[in-house]
Amino acid sequence: MAPKKRPFFSLVIPCYNDGRYAPGMYIDRLLTSVEVQGLKKSDIEVIVVDDHSPMPFDATITRHKKKLNIKTIQTDYNSCPGNSREKGATVATGEWLCFADHDDAFYPDAFKNVMNIIASSNERYLVISDFNKVAMRDETQIVEEFRKPHLKTWVHGKFYNLDNLWRAQDIHFIKDLKTHEDIALGNLIECALRKLGKTDCAYITQPTYMWTDNPNSTSNSNYVSKDGHPFIELYFSDLVTSTAEPYLIAYNKDQITKDDATVMTLAQLANCWILLTRFRDQNPETYFVNNEGYCARLWHSMKDKLGLSPAQVKVLVATTLSTVKATIDKVVATHPNCLNFAQWIDHLDTLDYKPMIDAADADRMRREQSNKQEYCLTLLPDRPFFSIVIPCYNDGRYAKGNYLDRLLTSICKQGLNKSEIEVIISDDHSPVPYDSIVAEYEDKLTIKRIVTDYNFAPGNTRAKGVTIATGQWLAFADHDDIYYDDALRKVKEGLIQRQEKYYALGDFYGVDSEGKVLRKFEKTMNWCHAKFYNVDNFWKPQNIHFIKDLKSHEDIAICTQAACALHALNVENYTYFHFPVYAWTDNPQSVSHAKYTVDTETGPREFLEVFFDDYLHSTGYLYIDEFKSHRIKMLFAVKGILEIICYAYFYMQGFQFRRPGDFYRKNFAYAGEYIRKCKETFNLTTDTIYNAVSSNNAAMYYQIRNLADPGSGRYMISQTFRDWLVIVSNSYLDN
Repeated sequence: MAPKKRPFFSLVIPCYNDGRYAPGMYIDRLLTSVEVQGLKKSDIEVIVVDDHSPMPFDATITRHKKKLNIKTIQTDYNSCPGNSREKGATVATGEWLCFADHDDAFYPDAFKNVMNIIASSNERYLVISDFNKVAMRDETQIVEEFRKPHLKTWVHGKFYNLDNLWRAQDIHFIKDLKTHEDIALGNLIECALRKLGKTDCAYITQPTYMWTDNPNSTSNSNYVSKDGHPFIELYFSDLVTSTAEPYLIAYNKDQITKDDATVMTLAQLANCWILLTRFRDQNPETYFVNNEGYCARLWHSMKDKLGLSPAQVKVLVATTLSTVKATIDKVVATHPNCLNFAQWIDHLDTLDYKPMIDAADADRMRREQSNKQEYCLTLLPDRPFFSIVIPCYNDGRYAKGNYLDRLLTSICKQGLNKSEIEVIISDDHSPVPYDSIVAEYEDKLTIKRIVTDYNFAPGNTRAKGVTIATGQWLAFADHDDIYYDDALRKVKEGLIQRQEKYYALGDFYGVDSEGKVLRKFEKTMNWCHAKFYNVDNFWKPQNIHFIKDLKSHEDIAICTQAACALHALNVENYTYFHFPVYAWTDNPQSVSHAKYTVDTETGPREFLEVFFDDYLHSTGYLYIDEFKSHRIKMLFAVKGILEIICYAYFYMQGFQFRRPGDFYRKNFAYAGEYIRKCKETFNLTTDTIYNAVSSNNAAMYYQIRNLADPGSGRYMISQTFRDWLVIVSNSYLDN
């Protein structure tokens, strides 16, 4: 079956309690405006993110599903628009990503105009357009016009290329911002475009979007508090984070230079001083002193990461930031009793506040705060304890589904209640149904079913299942395997007893079709069998995910990410159950066995030989990516890449031994490209790699040699390790 065509647009709509406005009235208007865009249903993917609304609007959504391709997902708890938008963006599949608030609407032909300018300008990253603020009850009445100079601030009227910009530049909404999350996004996008050398983007002069002037919206309803504080003063912490922190995040991702980060953050700090000076005069009796603390935190972060001093700030303001200085001078003239900016910096320098800084530090601070909370898994009675995701394709070919039947039977024997285990069957577009098999277990198990859009690979299928998981702990099972009796009950009791917060693993056995043990896997990080991931503390915050479209090794990629996440969390003693939890069936019809020989353009090849590049992307490249994102330290990353280089060497020697002179020569290019990236990232040479492995890590070299191929020593090495390094280091240039 041909892969399903991607939508051109993914439209994400955060929505909370729309029913308070004449049930579903506003989102009904928005969805109607999308329907009349004149595009095919398949062109626009609408993702409605329900932020845990107490009042449903399902009927409105259902009514529009006839004409629109709508996905509905729900947040785990009510929080804020940025978190909801982020959740929607993670499941987007369109080529271009855009956002709309549920009480707004699009002008007719807006999406057609965007498609046309993308085609005519060959735009690959970003499209921006004008938009209007309109009266709530009369959208023809324009309250305010927003033209190109204003477009950096809001998400309205912008269209982001999902692959080239959003995901390639690792764009995210900053977590848990109650307000100003769109300002933060605009600043992150600005920095990403700088990294790409993009000074301009496609611009549509006619308005595409109507932003409703709604008195019940968050900003309007809270504009002035009961104590007389303006909205911006109440959420000043969010303002500091959204305006300054993105530049520090971008600097730590090497998207902007140190000089740019200094100038940008310093300008925002000056703006904070201006605002606080005005707040103090407006509300001298009830001035929010805590707001100075947020500025102090920013200042200490700038000192720590950018190497600034108060003296340097004074020079920069007088020279580079001359425009900012002019504004500062005006404020001083109208507020003669305030500290001037230089004095204020000296004041901040005396305050002791923990820095906020980059994404890695921010995540670590959130985790530290989370760790201080009392840990008790039994406090979540409304959620299953386990979510078990089972990818399944055409199980009917095995004696009418006896494998899936056997797995579900084993889950029934775990000594847990029906409500404690959520079974998610992710059907990879099977041609043969197994409805009757599942029906037999629906009284015994809590079963959810989800179907992929097209048949592709186990990783994509598992990822689809994860999107609907609601359990506290996530686990995976293949449809032709089983759990040993009572294993999950013992795992649950052990997790609670040890107060495990992140990750656990157990032993698993490789068995034949009769259950006879062929091989024991004890405390092995490879493969996702018998592994348990805490959803809230580990899987989601550490962004562990299946790499899309890997044909093989997708579970090794999860294990590599888990190892890096544990390192980032400084976790060494995670929970290990030294008993068999899981039986992995050595099935001759499984994906890897059935395709053990793969047809290629140069003839049949071994499965691993053909998918060697997938292996490198599921392991070695991840260490590079994790290091570049500042999540793991260099020593840990280098150790990881050296292990992968060793494995690559021994695998390739095995390929050449079994097919002398006729093995898959693309692997030279794949290995060469990977080693080039390693050298570039960690400033290595062929000699330093060779010396690090053969001298400093000789034990690792021989251990991997034994693990990589059980037949090591029974075949002739085609190249020495040094010769191989030289050969592959030059191969990528010719491929």
